[in-house]
Amino acid sequence: MPKKYFFDWKLFLNVILNRGREDEIYNAVEFWQLLETKQICAYLTDVAQKRIYEDIEAMSGSSVADRVFRSIQSTIQTYRITPGIMEEALKLPVDDYESAIEVVCAKQLGITSLLTHRPEHFRGSGLQLLSLNDVIRYHLNQTTGLSQPISFQFRGTQSLAANETLINLGQNRVGYLLIRKDSATDGEVNIEVRLQGSNSQDFLPDELTLMLLDQDHRIVMEGNSSLSKQGIGLEFSGEPGEPFVVRIVGKGINFAKAFVI
Repeated sequence: MPKKYFFDWKLFLNVILNRGREDEIYNAVEFWQLLETKQICAYLTDVAQKRIYEDIEAMSGSSVADRVFRSIQSTIQTYRITPGIMEEALKLPVDDYESAIEVVCAKQLGITSLLTHRPEHFRGSGLQLLSLNDVIRYHLNQTTGLSQPISFQFRGTQSLAANETLINLGQNRVGYLLIRKDSATDGEVNIEVRLQGSNSQDFLPDELTLMLLDQDHRIVMEGNSSLSKQGIGLEFSGEPGEPFVVRIVGKGINFAKAFVI
């Protein structure tokens, strides 16, 4: 059974937006893989999900917020805040009331570990306070972060992207990293990696580079937004089980995500 964790909603917002220091960004990538592969189970309150939706909507519009919300609902468990939980939170020796509510929710679920980048807000909670890196070290035995293959699902050429990740591009702009694959006749798999704006009207920022790295983190190919503002695409072939890393760098942007074909 997957180990359960409760999320400090502000940390989860950082995960969604790939926001934070470079090491935190890489931790978020690997943590999300643990969620996608069902190695762990994480919870948010219903109020936290609503606030995350409102933040994304204010930044990028309702269309993007709807897509993010659907992704959250398919990956994260929701726990509803009741008047009883709010009353119980008032009795806890936790200074921050919003944090105290999350503590009560975790305890009602029998969860003993809470994920946060703000441990000072949860002092007196009686819970084990963990960072993303703590969880990754516990669950992953490989330093590459490629613990299990990412599962791709296809429904023909008209299907949605097999893997879609929201990317924070800075300056209140977001984009999507899209991964598609198709079988080749020689047993290899054709992969398309594309970075584009959140809708067809959005352009990518200047000097944004999309890179493909091998398992030793050597650059195999790359593309730059200076050549195409509407999107950057890379195409390559590989064998099933072969790992690769997609990296995006630019002004204030440093993102990476690992995959297995």
